[in-house]
Amino acid sequence: MFAPGGITRALSATRTAASATLFHTLSAAAFTLTERRHATVSGELSVTLPSDTVQSASHGLHGLAHAVQRGKGLLTVTAAITIGWIGRIGFGTGIAVTCMIQCRLDRDHLTESHCQWLQLL
Repeated sequence: MFAPGGITRALSATRTAASATLFHTLSAAAFTLTERRHATVSGELSVTLPSDTVQSASHGLHGLAHAVQRGKGLLTVTAAITIGWIGRIGFGTGIAVTCMIQCRLDRDHLTESHCQWLQLL
């Protein structure tokens, strides 16, 4: 979902106000859906992956990671937008690669019943 959001954001630099508005709206919707999916998957992994003895520590670490993401995320996105289309492509590629690596690493630790929703990734 990051790719369609990035593509529609790039397409928003068109000549007409109507098409720019349309592409900005589609981009915002794509990024919002992606963010919601990320938050859901992240929260689910923080509950599913750790053993029962470290659940509370895992929740604390998840909260800390979320705060760091919020803090550094804005700076990273601002830098990617400032750099231009190359920065946006690099940002999207970095996110996609990180998600694929996380999915592959986490899939090995989950039981078969927990992997059903990961098959969508």
